[in-house]
Amino acid sequence: ASPFPDASKGYYAKAVAWAAENLLVGGYPDGSFRPGAAVSRQDLTLILYQYARLKGYDISKTIGLGSYSDAGMVSPYAKGAMEWAVGSGMLSGSGGALLPKGTASRAQMAVIMENFCRNIAAK
Repeated sequence: ASPFPDASKGYYAKAVAWAAENLLVGGYPDGSFRPGAAVSRQDLTLILYQYARLKGYDISKTIGLGSYSDAGMVSPYAKGAMEWAVGSGMLSGSGGALLPKGTASRAQMAVIMENFCRNIAAK
């Protein structure tokens, strides 16, 4: 059963419960999951980071975010994951920015997933 009242029914309930049980996702401070909410780039990165950890992939490659103009916008809970995503070559940003609070387009998601599969999962 999903630990989130607003994600306990529907086609996604079992997947949300699995992801929460494996520490891939968490809820909001009010205890909700908000299944219809968009996923920010930093949250997507954090989910992939947690998945890589779960699978035993190397998550030791990190790099500081100081060269990105919006590094200060990365939420503290996602900083380590963002440093890993950049350090592993999974995420490179755009125009000197990471846009951590922006959502990922379908095209960006495809690039991030390709980089994850090539740079993380394949090793």
